[in-house]
Amino acid sequence: MCALNNDEKCNIINELLEPFGFSYLASQDILVSRIGSDKSRFGCRFYLVLYRLPIYFDYKDKTWLVEFRRGQYGINTGGEIDIYYADRILNQKEIKSTPFYSVSDSEMPQLSFCLFRKGVRIADVLSRHWWLSAFSMGRFSEPADLFMQASIAFPGQEMVWAFVKSLKAAGYTKEDFNVTLNTVTFYFAGSSIRPRRLHLLKDTIAQLINHFWYSAYLFITRPFCLSLDRLLYLYYYLPHIFFKMLHINKYNKLNQQRRHRS
Repeated sequence: MCALNNDEKCNIINELLEPFGFSYLASQDILVSRIGSDKSRFGCRFYLVLYRLPIYFDYKDKTWLVEFRRGQYGINTGGEIDIYYADRILNQKEIKSTPFYSVSDSEMPQLSFCLFRKGVRIADVLSRHWWLSAFSMGRFSEPADLFMQASIAFPGQEMVWAFVKSLKAAGYTKEDFNVTLNTVTFYFAGSSIRPRRLHLLKDTIAQLINHFWYSAYLFITRPFCLSLDRLLYLYYYLPHIFFKMLHINKYNKLNQQRRHRS
């Protein structure tokens, strides 16, 4: 570890992360999703404690979905923006049972978000993408402690106003968002998904477990401060734990119905 410079460390960690669909962004000490990767998240589904904002809207004979998430992914704090479409216009009853597809490379909009924790920015990412995500490793947060400033640059005004109409239907007022040319910017501070009591209990238990493993991760890697060094230390010292920490959950109930089209 001490014999490696930062460039060498970044090359090693990115080679290790590539099969999982992520790369390390040294300027912010975060992990981000790579274009062309299959959708994946850190950790078992049980340990994901997230606030979600799905926005469905109709445009050009298709129903589109832009979904925003922020919260705790196991021992990591992170956020995501996804964009998908169905092959036709759907009614409300069909939305949960119809396959959604990730957009093709040529249709990818420019997505960006800043993720803040208690007012402090912890991630700032921008890319043409179908699934933009960023994760701060070894950071514990309650979803309510986080808010996201999100922007989407759509290909045209018609799509902008279709999205804005559904944004208003989700409870946003014209003071809550800004439209500049083809770009919509707004803050995702609450959640349009209201958890039931059973979900609240599950989230409480999951956060207790997440905090335990978060504390264990910090203790084991206590000689280091950066995620780059912590992850490489785990890889060399406890490789089983390293790969277990990067265990990928690809199959939540909604994502089982989504497919990628290139």
